[in-house]
Amino acid sequence: MQEIINYNCRSLVASVPFFADSDQQFVNDVVTKLEYEVYQPGDIVIREATVGSKMYFIQEGVVVVLRSNGQVAATLTDGSYFGGESQQCRPAVLAYNYVFTFDTIRYDTR
Repeated sequence: MQEIINYNCRSLVASVPFFADSDQQFVNDVVTKLEYEVYQPGDIVIREATVGSKMYFIQEGVVVVLRSNGQVAATLTDGSYFGGESQQCRPAVLAYNYVFTFDTIRYDTR
């Protein structure tokens, strides 16, 4: 199973500028720690104003990033990534349709 995740995730992770110039072993370590998740239409992927604890890589699907007034700030699709930052005022992210992601394991933000 891990080989499949590794194969499927390598291009997703490589598309992130932060990882583009990283050591290959570091990227391999990140890829081996990714978890597969599925969200249904309307699911809340990230709640507004929560502290970041995961980074998401969209394998397939569409999410919308919402401003605090409910307006769509951005639409992210296949190959996009989001989250990971530990800022306090993150926007909400909702699944628009079925979304298949690989994401990093939660980390302690304390």
